Amino acid sequence: MRILLVDDDPIFTELLLAHLGHQGLTDVETATSAHAALQLADQARLPYECLLLDIQMQGMDGIELCAEMRRRDDYRNVPIIMITSGDPARYMNNAFAAGATDFMQKPLNVPELIGRMNMAMMLVDSLKKERMSRETIREMVNRPSAHDQFDPSERFTFSEVSGMVDFFQLENRILRMQSGLYALSLFRIQVQDFGTLGRYSDRSEMQQLLHAMSTVITHSVNEKNLLISYLGHGRFAICVLGRTPIVLPLLQLKLAENIEAVSDLIPDLGGRKVTLKVSALSSRRILSTQAALDLLEQEMQSVSVLADTELPRVEAIEENIFRKAKLLGERPRPLLLG
Repeated sequence: MRILLVDDDPIFTELLLAHLGHQGLTDVETATSAHAALQLADQARLPYECLLLDIQMQGMDGIELCAEMRRRDDYRNVPIIMITSGDPARYMNNAFAAGATDFMQKPLNVPELIGRMNMAMMLVDSLKKERMSRETIREMVNRPSAHDQFDPSERFTFSEVSGMVDFFQLENRILRMQSGLYALSLFRIQVQDFGTLGRYSDRSEMQQLLHAMSTVITHSVNEKNLLISYLGHGRFAICVLGRTPIVLPLLQLKLAENIEAVSDLIPDLGGRKVTLKVSALSSRRILSTQAALDLLEQEMQSVSVLADTELPRVEAIEENIFRKAKLLGERPRPLLLG
């Protein structure tokens, strides 16, 4: 993991470098100011995969630097861990608003450091998988294949979709909020008949579908403090922070309208119509952070047991291959299964 550490305290920097080295994290560059950090980012051959930013620095502080980095395409979703010697509660809201992923406090607590960096590495791994997924979406399938089957449990995060984060990031955002009660809405959005759609479609088509549905959800909810995470099996977990209530029947109508509006972005699914269903995870509008985390964890667990034990039927595979062959203007070749 390529790391950029920005801190104007040389003693703390040396100490942190030593601890990171013990974790096997040795690809670290350092800067003593926000200006120097921006220069390094501009000159880097490859973007840094994780940023550690001290909040209290002369000139541009760490929160301003975080906001500036988030404005750059290469750093829209990388883990950014803020470091502070003060009370995190004093800076937390502004830091998260600027795009911070996590917090770490001085003096160093080694178990906490290990936990924060492990979380960062999981996010980096998730982002790498996401980039591979986006590349797959852009590659059109030249020939139908019986082996390009879609795994319904696979999770995707599309960084260009506003508010979309990996499930780890969604959990961590709530986990790092101050303990207390918050006005927030938690609900799920499910792609109806997702198993059937997946059986009659290949992986590239289903990625295109999920990308389109993620965009539909973002535009339909249309809230500044929206967090959306795709959990697999056609299910999205949605969290909206704020006092404005989300009226689910109205949202259901907006989703249907917006699906129609982006119909040209939805792949051909053999004439099957795509619909989304909204369900509340809690009827309460005021939740504690722990209650919100419990609800999200229950939702993830419920998705994890949705293992589709039914193998794709031979006629479903054949129908998909012959349909795609027809679209490509090719003569379908016989399907041999042995």
